[in-house]
Amino acid sequence: MSKNCKKSCSQCTSGGKEEEKVNCDDNNYLCPIWAKVGHCRINAAFMLKNCKKSCSQCTSGGKEEEKVDIVDEKCDDNNYLCPIWAKVGHCRINAAFMLKNCKKSCSQCTSGGKEEGEVDIDCLDGNTHCKDWAESGECHRNPGYMLNNCKKSCNNCGQNSQSYGAEPCADENSKCGAWAKMGECKSNPEYMLFYCKKSCQVCK
Repeated sequence: MSKNCKKSCSQCTSGGKEEEKVNCDDNNYLCPIWAKVGHCRINAAFMLKNCKKSCSQCTSGGKEEEKVDIVDEKCDDNNYLCPIWAKVGHCRINAAFMLKNCKKSCSQCTSGGKEEGEVDIDCLDGNTHCKDWAESGECHRNPGYMLNNCKKSCNNCGQNSQSYGAEPCADENSKCGAWAKMGECKSNPEYMLFYCKKSCQVCK
């Protein structure tokens, strides 16, 4: 106890102040993203322990020592489907991809539309299975999904971006036309807008 709970066991010197400075860093490169979407509050037990810097837990006499590093970038959507994805909850579900590519739709623009406070996000995979899918050839077979959601595994970052070609505009199920006529594009957008693009008329 006296080693790990110095403050509670009154083992501190210098008038009750802690002797050692607490290490105040993020333990995961995704901490700024998680903090941006509210996980400091939603998942406080994990975040306040592992993402101290991003959750503004760095203190010195009650004052913040460090703030999250920010990068000024154009605050816009990089895909015409961003508003739809945001509407069905992907700003939270797929934060790594969405906060980088759908800033406007995920309300990441601040100060009256100025591009401030944007988290600098590296080229990431949005799904834990991306590496396996890429190794099995999905980057070529399914570029519409893979190039956007598995950028790292498909080597689709920076200068290599979109090297496999543009996103195809097609229906991936023969029943898409019938489903679209039944109103499924609106009632089931998570499936329909990805797999029935042509029938739902969401192509550029």
